[in-house]
Amino acid sequence: MHFLRALAVCGALWAVTGTHAATTAPTVNLGALSTFATFTDTDSRTYMQAYDRLFTFTLDSDATVRIDMRQTGNSHWLDNYAAGLFGTQLTLLGSGNQLIGTAAVDPAFHGDNASCLSGGKCNVQFADGLTFTAALTAGTYTMELTGKSLGSAAWSVLRVGALVVGHGDQAAYLSALTPATNLPEPGSWVMMGLGLLGVAAVARAKKRPA
Repeated sequence: MHFLRALAVCGALWAVTGTHAATTAPTVNLGALSTFATFTDTDSRTYMQAYDRLFTFTLDSDATVRIDMRQTGNSHWLDNYAAGLFGTQLTLLGSGNQLIGTAAVDPAFHGDNASCLSGGKCNVQFADGLTFTAALTAGTYTMELTGKSLGSAAWSVLRVGALVVGHGDQAAYLSALTPATNLPEPGSWVMMGLGLLGVAAVARAKKRPA
């Protein structure tokens, strides 16, 4: 009986330790935000580890601010390898941790490509982005990014950033924020689709009798 109780206590302690160990990433201070700031997370993460990280910034005056998360990675290779976060949520908090808003999927940076070998081995490269814009008063704010880890590697990149709309160079911000990816941009998908339609039209025209 005493052995079973001791085993139960050890199990509870292990569960608590595992839960807390998964969320010990430090808070990142992006400083006083006048234009934009980005951060690249290079921390190693293990499979199914809970991810919870805070990013703070300060506004000296009222401004409209855009916050973003962008990541690239591989989702699986016959379930033997995985990298990146899933179930991600990016929220903006004010002083007192009151919720200001939650970021939505960024359609400009969202998609995947799959390449498969024989035996059902498929590698799925993904791009995942979240974005949110809000008018804020002067003060200190916190971005909280949460999710579950599929692991990390050199080719799994996670970046978070904030931009003062109208003051920061948005093109430079997106360039600094965006990890390299081979995924076609949304405009490229449109061009590819139009190209395929054009090929189909030419093929039909050739089949018609003169």
